[in-house]
Amino acid sequence: MEPSDIVLLALGVVCPPGAVALKRGLNRDFIICVGLTLLFWIPGVAYSWYLVFKHPLENFWERRMSAQYVSIEEGLRRHSVASMALSEDEGSR
Repeated sequence: MEPSDIVLLALGVVCPPGAVALKRGLNRDFIICVGLTLLFWIPGVAYSWYLVFKHPLENFWERRMSAQYVSIEEGLRRHSVASMALSEDEGSR
């Protein structure tokens, strides 16, 4: 579990739809969470925690072009490969 997930769990207690929006975006999961929170607060909290635990390595902010979620590990791998290529280009000049 990432430190950001711990923050999302705490946010899920205070504002369950906010935690879902940060974890999964403004999509079907967000609408379901808003509905559950309006029915009664506890189902909204349970649903937001469920999503945080079900998708522990997904990062909403880094998506592929096909709108698929990219794991944090994949994003770090891509970033390190891109930074190595950039440093090699600078070194050849």
